[in-house]
Order: sequence, then C-alpha cells, then structure tokens
Amino acid sequence: MSAEFKEKFIVINRKHLDELNKEYDVDVFFEALKQLDLPDNKYIVCNQDEKYAHKILAIILQGENLKEADKICRKNAAKNYKGR
Repeated sequence: MSAEFKEKFIVINRKHLDELNKEYDVDVFFEALKQLDLPDNKYIVCNQDEKYAHKILAIILQGENLKEADKICRKNAAKNYKGR
C-alpha cells in the first residue's frame, strides 16, 4: 500500500490567535483542546503554495512508505520466528 496525501490537520498561526484574543476567548479554545487529551506531537509545516512544497510532500510520502514497509517486515519476521 502506498502512502497518499490527506489533509488531516488544521494549522493556525499563533499571530492570528493573538489578534483574535480581543474578540474571542482563545483560552476557551485551548481548554477545549486539552479535553481531547491529544498527544504532544510537534510538526513542521510547509505551505502548499511554496515552490518546493511538492519536494517536501514527496519526501514525507516516501518516509511513510518506508514506515509501512518496516511494519510489514517486522510482522513477517515475527511470524517466521514463531513458526520455528
């Protein structure tokens, strides 16, 4: 199975949140996120309209494919080991 591009995340510029703070309660937004008990993942973001975006996407998809291949290899190795 090959990795494919999916728009799974929403990115919000912190600067824009600061601008909203005058009109909306940003603290309520962050409290709601805390209730989701999300992992503390960190991300590198690339704008899709950048000239190099397609290269970044290709690298990411290649990495995802390698992770999937590694999972399959580990699963097969474990299966073969149990069969001995």
